[in-house]
Amino acid sequence: MWEGKPVNRRPENAGSAPRCSRVTRREFLARASRTGAAIATGGLAAVHGVQRSSAWSVMSAPALRPLVVGVDSDPLTLDTRLTSPTQAYPIAQHICDPLTFRKTNGEVIPYLAESWSRDTAVVWRITLRRGVKFHNGEPFDAESAKYSLDCIVRPDVFPKTTVQKRSWLQAIDRVEIVDSHTLRIRTKYPSRSLLSYLSLFGMLPPRAARDLGERFGLQPIGTGPYRFGEYVPGSRLVLEANADWWGGRPRNSGITLRFLPEAATRAAALEAGEVVWINNLPPDRVPRIGNNPRLKVNEVMTTRIMYLYMLGSRAPFNKVQARQAVNHAIDKRAIVASLLSGHGAVARSVYSPAILYFKEQPAYQHDKERVRRLLGEAGMERGMTLRYMYPSGRFLNDKQIGEAIGNMLVDAGLNIQPEVPEWGVYLRHRAAQYAELFLGAYGTLTLDPDYALNFIFPSKTSPMKYNNPRVDELMLKGDQALDPAVARPIYEELQQIIWRDAPAACLYYQPEIHGVSANLVGNEPRPDEYWLFWNMYLR
Repeated sequence: MWEGKPVNRRPENAGSAPRCSRVTRREFLARASRTGAAIATGGLAAVHGVQRSSAWSVMSAPALRPLVVGVDSDPLTLDTRLTSPTQAYPIAQHICDPLTFRKTNGEVIPYLAESWSRDTAVVWRITLRRGVKFHNGEPFDAESAKYSLDCIVRPDVFPKTTVQKRSWLQAIDRVEIVDSHTLRIRTKYPSRSLLSYLSLFGMLPPRAARDLGERFGLQPIGTGPYRFGEYVPGSRLVLEANADWWGGRPRNSGITLRFLPEAATRAAALEAGEVVWINNLPPDRVPRIGNNPRLKVNEVMTTRIMYLYMLGSRAPFNKVQARQAVNHAIDKRAIVASLLSGHGAVARSVYSPAILYFKEQPAYQHDKERVRRLLGEAGMERGMTLRYMYPSGRFLNDKQIGEAIGNMLVDAGLNIQPEVPEWGVYLRHRAAQYAELFLGAYGTLTLDPDYALNFIFPSKTSPMKYNNPRVDELMLKGDQALDPAVARPIYEELQQIIWRDAPAACLYYQPEIHGVSANLVGNEPRPDEYWLFWNMYLR
């Protein structure tokens, strides 16, 4: 069964594929909280490996060795002001620590911010950790924290920050220095989600960041558990353990991340012993890896939902009937059962049941006759060609799933022009609204509904050019609703509206499947898809 706890698939059960399961938020979080009891229940110390028990010490542990791991895509930049792919966030956090972090259930916990309190409903007081230095010797203090946040909030400080990142901190009015280790964050309105969003932004050394400019993303400097070693785009990233990390020495001497976009190549590298860990293990390889006594499979449910986005500013998808038709054209159950071997679940709302205030919506049944009727109502022109773009190697079996969806669309009467660009090109084309249809995904790193809906559905930022004033209004009200009894009906209405408007076909929830060496200790997949390599070592 596809569950929220890690699945350590041993040879005796490796041959059976998990079924699609229906999981409530309560069940999801209960299972996720068991994803490594040390990670979920021990606050800062357990999440980061700081203040380790007497069972762990450099003297008693195995000799520190480097790890070589295989990841499915290049982060493209290591500048936390510019990162876009989900994998870039956990990779960058190994170098640049944020102010806050999260337990596996989304609860916000201290990191470089030791504590916080509200002076008023719109004023946060943030107390910073003392005695921390950046890898280049610059002190971490209120000045560097203010600079790091101002890079996101103020275009005059760093104009290149992405629209998505600015949207996450849009509640901030200004950041003020109280003293050397205290910040005051003034917001435009009471914000329920602000503290969780602070977990996404690494703190930067102001002098070095200014001096390096655009080169900072190729040679970043932070306060994290690893120092930057080498970055060869498209090939590898080498990180060296920071023995002076405030969170305690990492359990290995360093990490080499090899960028292996082809799923078969990643799996082969694992089987050959070239790497000791890979993400996005193809579901059809789970039995084979599970039956290998030198390897094991760890799996957890994530917050990631796969979407087929539709460009609403262009015909035919400027009509709701055309968007609904695409939802009816795709057999989502067949995708999960056949192409994911049951490792997933058909989407039942616009975000995951792991996220607060989830509300199940009525299914879009696979129905070709309804597709034809809806396309007729939308005034679909006969022979209209639609550009359709999907990635290869970024998501679980995305190439095969992209092809299958294309075939389903053609079978339903749509004329499509499929394209499979390299990941970096895909991101540029998506931002430029090159295609009318594009297969993508959205993972809610913070497990908060504001993140789940922000950026992709508000009219100011939506990459599909979705525009519903009621959605914009409710998004603002939802973040201001500090009382759960007030917030719940707002987010339930948001899910109902977006599901009905169908700016994207909500396809399925994707698991995180790791293939790992049986000798690797400390690998615990998380629902937010973060990798904590500093807790891993080879025995």
